[in-house]
Amino acid sequence: MRACPSPTGSVCGFAPRVRLGECHRIHLIAWRDVRNVRHITRAEVGDNDVSSIDEVDTSKKTSKVDVAKTATSHKPKHNRRGDNAARDKFTDTLRETYSGGRVSKRDFKSHLGKLQDPNAALDDVTVILVGTKKAGNVGAIARACGSFECEDLRLVSPRCDPHTRASLSAAKGAQHIVHGAGVYDTLEDALLDVDCAIAFHVWTDGLEPENVSDVDSLIKLYPKGLSIDEQSQTEYPLRYPVTEDPVELLFDGARRERIRGGGMVAEGAAGSHAETDTSSSKVNESENDENDTAHGWRVRTHVTPPSLRANRGVGKLALVFGREVEGLTDQEVNACDAMCSIPTGRLIESLSVSHAAVIILSQYFQSRQ
Repeated sequence: MRACPSPTGSVCGFAPRVRLGECHRIHLIAWRDVRNVRHITRAEVGDNDVSSIDEVDTSKKTSKVDVAKTATSHKPKHNRRGDNAARDKFTDTLRETYSGGRVSKRDFKSHLGKLQDPNAALDDVTVILVGTKKAGNVGAIARACGSFECEDLRLVSPRCDPHTRASLSAAKGAQHIVHGAGVYDTLEDALLDVDCAIAFHVWTDGLEPENVSDVDSLIKLYPKGLSIDEQSQTEYPLRYPVTEDPVELLFDGARRERIRGGGMVAEGAAGSHAETDTSSSKVNESENDENDTAHGWRVRTHVTPPSLRANRGVGKLALVFGREVEGLTDQEVNACDAMCSIPTGRLIESLSVSHAAVIILSQYFQSRQ
C-alpha cells in the first residue's frame, strides 16, 4: 500500500489502511478530522529524524464507515431537499416545465411549448439568424430566446454546426431551442409563413423597406404577429409534408414581389427567374473562386441540411439578424417589411449579433408585461 501525502507535505498515517483507487477526498478529510490518526510533519520531528514519522499510534483503528460519516458531515449546506425552501421551489419549477439541465437531441420536443396559462410572452415571434459563423452565437441567442419566452429559432445557411459543444454550452438551459431550431437554405424559405419581417441592419441608405429609427417606434409600429382569428383568414404558401419543401418554387425576390408587387408570380415566371439566377450564380461562383485564390479566403466546407421547417406556426413576427461581419445583403433586407438599426455611440459602429438580439428581445418582452 502506498502512503498518501497530505496537502501540507506530511505523511498521512491513515492512508496505508485505505485501498488504492478510493476517493482521494476521503484522504483529505481523514488527515484533518480523524482523531485516531496522528499527523507528524517534518517540522515537528526535524529533518534528521525522518524515521520517527513511521512511528504512528495505530492502537485505535478507524473503520471506513466512520470515514464516510466524517466526509458526509463536511458537505456544503443547502444542497439537499429541505435545507433551502427557495431552492426547492426553483427545482420544482424546472421539473414541471422540463427546462432544467442538458437536453438531449432525442427528447427536445417534450421541452417545447410547456408554458401555458398564460402562454409564452413571445410565442408569436420568431428569431431568424442568417449565415451565422460562430456556434457560440447560436447558443447565446438561443439562451436569450429562452430567457424572454421565445422558442422559435430559425437558421438560414449557417456556416457552423449549431449542435456543437460550443453552441450547447452557450445555451445554458435552452438546449431544446437549439435542437428544435429550423434550418433553411434561403431567407425566402424561412420567411415563407411569417406575417411581417423586420431586418436589423446598420446600413439602411438606399434600401426599400420602411426605415424605423429607434426600437420604441419599431415596437409601436410592429407590436406583434397575427392573432389566431387573423391567421385563419390569411393564406400562406404550402409545404410538402414529407420533404418540407415549398410547393411553389421560390426565387430571389419572391417575398419582395409578394409584399410590394401584388402577389406571387406564376410558375413560368418563377422558372425564368430560376434560370436567370442559376446562370448568374455560376458566374458569381467562378468570380468567388478567383477571389478565394487571390485573397486566400477560406471556402465554406460545412453545410447544414434543411430540417424542421414545417409546423412552426404562421403569421408570426420575424426578427431577422445578419452575419457577424457582413450583416445582411441588400436583397435580404428588401425581402423584409421594415428595417431598424439600434442606436449606438460614436466609438463602435455596430453591436455584435448576440447583443443586438438580446436588446430587441428584451424590449419586446417588456412591452408585453
